[in-house]
Amino acid sequence: MKPITISSVLATLLLATAVQATPISAFSELEVSHSFVINNGSSPEGIDISFGPNALIIDNDATTFVDHPSGNAVDDSEVVIGNQFSDPPLAAERSWLSTTILPNGTEGALAHYHTTILTEDDPDDDNSDITRRSVHQVGEANAVITSDPIAASAASFERSARSYLFTNTTNDLISFNIAGQFDASLGAQYTGIDGFARASAGIELLFSPSNGAEVSYFPISPYLTTIEDTAPGAVAAEQLLIDTGGLTFSASTSAIGDGGTTTALLDAEIRYIFGLSLAPGATVVMDAGFSQANAVDYTPRAPMTPVPVPATLPLLLSGLVGFAALRRRSGAG
Repeated sequence: MKPITISSVLATLLLATAVQATPISAFSELEVSHSFVINNGSSPEGIDISFGPNALIIDNDATTFVDHPSGNAVDDSEVVIGNQFSDPPLAAERSWLSTTILPNGTEGALAHYHTTILTEDDPDDDNSDITRRSVHQVGEANAVITSDPIAASAASFERSARSYLFTNTTNDLISFNIAGQFDASLGAQYTGIDGFARASAGIELLFSPSNGAEVSYFPISPYLTTIEDTAPGAVAAEQLLIDTGGLTFSASTSAIGDGGTTTALLDAEIRYIFGLSLAPGATVVMDAGFSQANAVDYTPRAPMTPVPVPATLPLLLSGLVGFAALRRRSGAG
């Protein structure tokens, strides 16, 4: 399945921005790639690799809203089941596209994500042992309103987690490594007021060793980050925790409308190696998970309602003026 090209979908929405005043335009986007390789791509001799004790988690959604009775809402989701044993391996894919477009074709909201997961097995091993996994994620949430100030929003999210179990089935100490890397790019931009754009992503690779098992962490490249969030209302934040317990990465960008154009951008990347040593019968549980979310929202403020002037107010004011004049005359006498 060919990934959806979001730029072509948005082109129609953006045509009006060059010729009309734009109340708001909001964009939230991300692209994240992460992968790991076990024992340089070969199943470790004497190590059984199976699915672990923790439940498989797959949760996702995409939705859009435009506060207009003529908005055309369309949802399209698709799933491809992967196969790590085929030659070549077949990637698993998940995608969801939600749009709500107004009849003029130039205003609306869009939410989308597309994830590709490629898992590989050692073809030279009789066991079904995973040796590689790579994940590529893209996500967006966008809204463009070019005429009347009407509410619009879009959101997409995805969360996935899988557990693996490494067991030493021999009478010898066995050591091997898991090499991994990730790179993440997130951006949020908002033009106008009364709204926001946000993007967030997270990656986990966590280890739970039993007695007789040890995990070591080896940094092989610096953790590199680039952040741009100097504009008022822009915030970009990230956190990486990595040690013998595994890796946890989280990042987000936010842009809150202040009347102009607010932009927040973030890039992060690292490469690493975990070393695993298992005594006879020892086990290590590895939990691998990821998440992504994009959201934009425009909620125009209600116009101020004029307070009616009481009918008696003019009479009251004229009475006060007359009273002041009377006091001045009395004072002069």
